[in-house]
Amino acid sequence: DMDAGHVNNTATATGTAPDGTKVSHDSDPLVPTQTSPTVQPLMQQPQIVLYKKLASWDDKNNDGILNAGDVLHYKFTVVNSGNVTLSNLALTDALAAAQVQNLAPGATLAPGVTNANLFTATYTVTAADETAGVVKNRASISASKPINPTQVNATELDGDPTQSTNTTNET
Repeated sequence: DMDAGHVNNTATATGTAPDGTKVSHDSDPLVPTQTSPTVQPLMQQPQIVLYKKLASWDDKNNDGILNAGDVLHYKFTVVNSGNVTLSNLALTDALAAAQVQNLAPGATLAPGVTNANLFTATYTVTAADETAGVVKNRASISASKPINPTQVNATELDGDPTQSTNTTNET
């Protein structure tokens, strides 16, 4: 019902008229002479949260130091914190050279579901990153809600999804 954005409800009243005739009527509060269902709109509240974590790194020259040429492996956890199923999940990474892998194209995410198996990414550290002494980037995710498909967006949070909070906005 929530994904449809409404609940259809029909009630039927039956009785016997004074002359013994059986009578019945289905509900429609707006049109007493018709037998249409009562339609109750439901408030859809799509929300999505994205967590990004460095899962591992390949130390290409085995020196134990993160430097140019080493490969970073990121893991993403996606949470549907809203009340409708989300589809068209798309993850982007702010680093142009990051390689994002969609592990489940066409996947949907039901309300309340957490999934850590939808996306991964890799990034090869550059000489500029090494000189700066840090790799800075952000990932973001977007998804669509089912009725009047509008996009829901979130920017990642670092760390453990059980300890972080995030805000989302519908655009």
